[in-house]
Amino acid sequence: CDFCFIPSPLKIAHLRETLKNRKKGHRYSGGGISSHHGSDLDLNSQAAHEEYSRPAQMDSYDYDMDPKDTGPLNLGKKSQRLGKKEQPYVVVPNMRPVVFVGPSLKGYEVTDMMQKALFDYLKKKFEGRCNIVRISSDLSQARRNMPRTEENRAICEDYDRIYELGKNLQLVILDCDMINNPSQLEKTGLMPINVFIKINDPEVLKRLIRWRGRQQMRHMSVQWMAAEKLCQCDPNVFDVCLDENVFEEACEHLTEYLEAYWNATHPVLPEATHPKAFLNKLDMKVSVLLSGAAEWRRNYFKSSKCTHKAHSAQSSGESGPEKILNIFCYFG
Repeated sequence: CDFCFIPSPLKIAHLRETLKNRKKGHRYSGGGISSHHGSDLDLNSQAAHEEYSRPAQMDSYDYDMDPKDTGPLNLGKKSQRLGKKEQPYVVVPNMRPVVFVGPSLKGYEVTDMMQKALFDYLKKKFEGRCNIVRISSDLSQARRNMPRTEENRAICEDYDRIYELGKNLQLVILDCDMINNPSQLEKTGLMPINVFIKINDPEVLKRLIRWRGRQQMRHMSVQWMAAEKLCQCDPNVFDVCLDENVFEEACEHLTEYLEAYWNATHPVLPEATHPKAFLNKLDMKVSVLLSGAAEWRRNYFKSSKCTHKAHSAQSSGESGPEKILNIFCYFG
């Protein structure tokens, strides 16, 4: 059996598709298909073998492949463009930022009023442990390696500010003007804690909008549709869903989650590994060793059998216990 040309995987797939198209054309036309050499060949046998066994006849669908290199690793320029280089991991902030969405669109009084009440509560509850940041740019367009152009300057500054605040290991609470859905932050790499303020009954939302005046009633349909869209989202998208009817209960629910997250990011060291406890234990060991060395020195000089050794040690300027103590301090 003669050795034939072994095409690349991309070449094989394209040849199979070409043979299928030729087979269909042959079926509908009823005539023979002429090959590259000008003779009528059987499609199922000779034409297929001709296509797979020709070594150097490259057509326009070879994607700029080198005829000398036809191995499986040479996929051409087009296949290189298809394989995108992605980072093996995403750099996220040290502290996940907290983002509030709902009950409707931001910029309207009902949504802004309810979110502001939660901001004021968190500011008092986590005083000294949280930073409330106002984000006016479109954070949904932010990326980790986005170009630093003049148009993206505001987005890059807000994005970098979130990462810098996360280094302090304090809660970062974002007041985003243009974020109304958790899907807007999926590709940013921020990994936020999505808090959904949910109103189960749409009639309650309509009543709240009516109480805000006629100007808000003009945009009732837009707010109602946005609230319905948020309610239809997958519950797993949100980390916290505040659907309580009482404000105090909703605050307790949110506080419980944030306190658990705070404790997870700020673990308490056990007493055995605490620096002060370790130093106290080390001082006790050193004091015991010094007292034992002093007692050994007294017994050493009192012994009549070791008088000569004691004089030689004193003449050298360093006694036996002092040598042991120096060795301990050197390795300790």
